Amino acid sequence: MTTVLREFREGDCKPISAIMCDVWSMVSYGADVAMPGSRMYCCQCVLGSSFIRVAEVDGRIVGCVGARYGNERVDAPWAERMLRQERDSLANSEDGMRMIAEFESYDSIDRDLGISTEIDTDAELTILILSEGCRGLGLGRMMFNAACDYLRSKGAGSMMLYTDTDCNTGFYDALGAERVATSGMMCLGEPLGMFLYRYPLRGVIGIRTEPSHCRHAPPHRDGTDTSRCTCHSADSRKRASTEPCSAPRPSRRQRRTSR
Repeated sequence: MTTVLREFREGDCKPISAIMCDVWSMVSYGADVAMPGSRMYCCQCVLGSSFIRVAEVDGRIVGCVGARYGNERVDAPWAERMLRQERDSLANSEDGMRMIAEFESYDSIDRDLGISTEIDTDAELTILILSEGCRGLGLGRMMFNAACDYLRSKGAGSMMLYTDTDCNTGFYDALGAERVATSGMMCLGEPLGMFLYRYPLRGVIGIRTEPSHCRHAPPHRDGTDTSRCTCHSADSRKRASTEPCSAPRPSRRQRRTSR
């Protein structure tokens, strides 16, 4: 198995959006808005990051990871254009407007979570997502460590990440991340707990991110399981401390759609 972690390109938006749509069960918002919403989310992740990478296994895209340092951002005009297009598309339907409204609620809650703490917000893990078929191989940890290495290179002493009860918070607990703030909201008619974590970057040695075979951050409630965001199939829950299926929610405060 050959694993590559490389820079995110415009052509990667389609396959990464498809992974997001599948992992997060975006269809719970409505079949017609699932992919537009996923593409919008993907563009938001790109635009809210200063570091974003795609993971490939034997040439197949299986996930991505992103991080933000300070006010730095990637230069991706294509993502700006696509984001506007997808948001305009969503605004033409009731399901799409519901999705946008809930995203804006996340923004507000994330902002309040950040304000309620005194942690350093210069460094953030913005996205970490991995397709179901590639879990349990150490890829999630590899991507996490790549983001940490980037932020350390910028001089960050710690990083923050936003997540929720639909996510594999056990992954972060096992890594030693500290939950520093908690809130919640109603998501598609059901309660959703929302959390802010802090992870120390100094004095923590991660797993080697460049082994011989490797080259080198939206909610659903469908009434059946929690396989929507950042990590929840029954199988992934069993691996909570070793592999996320998708890690944090990108900071809503940095989303260009006020999400």
